[in-house]
Amino acid sequence: MTAPQMVQPTQLTVHDLVKDEQPYLGVGFTCKWDREHGLGVLMHGALCVEVGGADTAFLGWIARRHAEAR
Repeated sequence: MTAPQMVQPTQLTVHDLVKDEQPYLGVGFTCKWDREHGLGVLMHGALCVEVGGADTAFLGWIARRHAEAR
């Protein structure tokens, strides 16, 4: 028996913002618990910068905020 699939990737965004020689990457997912807004993850290297609705994956201002905070 397999577990039900809770999330499925639907988009990959490579942001044009680079910090420490690594771009910010966003991954958008459909998800069972929020079919309208989905799930989004913004990554910088191995660091998970933010998790939220699917738009979190492609909103550049979230990446810029993180890049400028350090």
